[in-house]
Amino acid sequence: MSPDIFALIPFIIPPTALSRAIAEEVVKLASLQKYKVKALRGFSATRLPVFLEAQAHPEVAILIYFGHASQSKLCGESILCDTITVEDASWLKDKVVCSLPACESAHTLGPELVRRGVRAYFGSEDTMYAHFTEIEHNYFSCDRHTPIIIKKDNSIIKTTFDKIIENPLFLNNKKPLEVASFDKVLNTPCFAEISKIVQHKPSKKAIKITDEQGGTLIVSPGHSVMIMSKTGKLKAVKASELQVGDYLVGL
Repeated sequence: MSPDIFALIPFIIPPTALSRAIAEEVVKLASLQKYKVKALRGFSATRLPVFLEAQAHPEVAILIYFGHASQSKLCGESILCDTITVEDASWLKDKVVCSLPACESAHTLGPELVRRGVRAYFGSEDTMYAHFTEIEHNYFSCDRHTPIIIKKDNSIIKTTFDKIIENPLFLNNKKPLEVASFDKVLNTPCFAEISKIVQHKPSKKAIKITDEQGGTLIVSPGHSVMIMSKTGKLKAVKASELQVGDYLVGL
């Protein structure tokens, strides 16, 4: 049975827990209206799976996206933020693409896709913010003093978010800054470009994580952290789900 709608739903790195809940509600409501919805969740919301689904079902008329974005890309479940770019207009031709509330994608991506044959594009030119009081609806955030490792001009630097924001030399760098990250496909540490730094009011509730060496990390309850499971596999869990004795993955 061919689907009518593709729904791209990042699971590990969604904008907020609420956006993920809304995505599931949209899928449910569309199904109740007799639309056939193909939900691409988690790693299925990355570039290759989305491309293969689009090739297999060219008759799909609508693509709804529920994740992070930049001015020229829809990130999906990709640390490279490349699930959908302007180069993908050929297999989106004649489709309607809805990316609300994805940040800034109507600035460059939307108009260029329409120019290349996409029937219509719904998005925002602005950075989207959300503030909720419930723990499970917090922005997935960390404290501005959180230490991070970046790559600048082939140099590895340990710094913090606030120093990057306050130092224009960082953000005005000709080459995009890269931050230490983790490649979930190759299961190995890597560096990925920083596509955006969003500042917002702090959550009313936060979790302070302390490791056995005395290091601390302050994050919102919904923020994902990587741990080593009892079977030796790496997995992402919410900070609120951490247990004393869990093995945190550090870089």
